[in-house]
Parts: sequence; C-alpha cells; structure tokens
Amino acid sequence: MDNYEVNVLTRKGGWKKLQQEMGSDTQTSTNINNNPSKEIETTNELIQNNKDEFLDNNVFQNFDVINNIIVDLQNLEGEKTKLIEKLNSIEANFNTKKEHVSFKLDKVTKEFELYEKAIKLIKSLKNI
Repeated sequence: MDNYEVNVLTRKGGWKKLQQEMGSDTQTSTNINNNPSKEIETTNELIQNNKDEFLDNNVFQNFDVINNIIVDLQNLEGEKTKLIEKLNSIEANFNTKKEHVSFKLDKVTKEFELYEKAIKLIKSLKNI
C-alpha cells in the first residue's frame, strides 16, 4: 500500500490524481470531458491556493482533520439541541403565565362591563 492514488473531482469538473506523497513537481490530470479549453488546477496550484487546508503532504492525514471537524460539529449540534430544549421550557412557562393573565384580564373586563352597566342603570334611574 506504499503507492496509491486518489482521484479527486475538481470544482471545474475535471479529475485530478493525488499521489501518496505530493512532490514539488507539477502533477496534472485530465478533464472528465477531455475538454482542453477548461483549466484544470494541478496539485501544486491547489496547495498554493489552499495552504492552510493542505499543510500536510499526506492526503489521508487531512481526513483526520475533517473527521475532527465533523465531531466538533456534532458536539455543537448537541449543545444547540440542549439550548433549544431550554428555550422550549421557557416558552411553555410564558404560555402558562400568558393564559393565567388572559383569564384574569377576561375576569376584570367582565367586572368592568358590570360596573358600566350599573352606572348607566343608576343614571337612568336618576332621570326618571
């Protein structure tokens, strides 16, 4: 397993062969459509454009970095879920309080209407 190749699909639609050890010489690939008018990034150009992503010369070491990022994203998703559960609990508490206040408001509104009717009745009795 010392000599292996990995074929990578480029953004421009071409295929690029990555060797186990990426050397300093330029490695080229062929386009999937064999269209010579499309530019195909070579391995060295990719390294120069993405120095932070390809610090290691071994491609499979980059998979470990990707795996660590995936684990971090899963942890963040778990934290997000816990925070959403807390928000749901707070929302349920507010809904309970809102219903309680709404019940009180209805009761006070009915009482207010009764006082208005009583005042109108007293005024009408005074005019008789």
